[in-house]
Amino acid sequence: MLLVRQRTMFSRTLFKQLLLPLSTMDGKDFKLETGKEPFPLLSAQQDESVERDLPDIEVQDKTYIKEFQTALDAVIELDPSLGPTVDKHVFPSFLESAVVPGSYEYLARSVISQQVSGYAAKAICGRVVALFGESFPTPEQVLEIDFDTLKEAGLSTRKTEYIRSLAQSYADGVLSDAKLKTSSDDEVVDMIVSIRGFGPWTAQMFLLFWLKRMNVFSLGDLGVQRGYKRYVQDRPELLARAKTIVVDVEDPRFRPPGTSAKARKREKLAKELEHMEAVASLFSPHRSALQVILWKLSDIVMDTVELRTTSSNGKRKQSEPKPRRNKLAKSQ
Repeated sequence: MLLVRQRTMFSRTLFKQLLLPLSTMDGKDFKLETGKEPFPLLSAQQDESVERDLPDIEVQDKTYIKEFQTALDAVIELDPSLGPTVDKHVFPSFLESAVVPGSYEYLARSVISQQVSGYAAKAICGRVVALFGESFPTPEQVLEIDFDTLKEAGLSTRKTEYIRSLAQSYADGVLSDAKLKTSSDDEVVDMIVSIRGFGPWTAQMFLLFWLKRMNVFSLGDLGVQRGYKRYVQDRPELLARAKTIVVDVEDPRFRPPGTSAKARKREKLAKELEHMEAVASLFSPHRSALQVILWKLSDIVMDTVELRTTSSNGKRKQSEPKPRRNKLAKSQ
């Protein structure tokens, strides 16, 4: 606990330094271009259709699990200007009331969702469930059913192979709920990417949404990139200072999880992504909260589905922003 506190204070100090007035820098030299997307496109496994904590549902109780609430509070303490975004939105995967499937079901559904729309993924999952009854199949059931029958649910040949490979990993004891819950971030990612059809991004999403690990940050996610772009456009001093920070990518606090060659494969980052990595490092060990906030900022721009709190009669609440003392004001 003491170590986490020390890291938080270290990050807060750096963040305050970033927001110091820039008396010798020309701000226009450091603004991102607004007319075009400077970041690289996602790989095939990082399709925008993957659900990013944005189901079309309503909630009455906005109580989060302790770890996530702590991370949210830490991010807002560092940058109170993010508070209204947090107040406006709900992060359903981290609600105490959220229903969490088994790890096999989560990973199998992530395969089904690759490169298809959310509606198509839901339909295919429904047909897969219908093959076995009313519940998502167990690994043993998937291995027992005929390959072509499983494929007829709407899966491609490759996705059918991936789901069966995943099922075999569970049947052989390579993966299990208990094993994943008790493993480190590095160990979890290495186990997942060792299975055919699973890459580092999917493993990171598993860390974030299933294991609820609070220091995940996915540089390669397009939604995170877009949210970051909006975030720094409103804070040119932050962007300018971020360009002076060099992140030690071997530092366990900042580097992507995983030790295998597949997990550690790292292309040369575009300059914009290096800056994003630098800004994210200031929020360690609470980068997961920053990531989901950036998704919300991205969704505001992209006008996608939002989740809103509602009153007891079903109407949307007009919530008042909570007053916050800006702890960074003295540094500005």
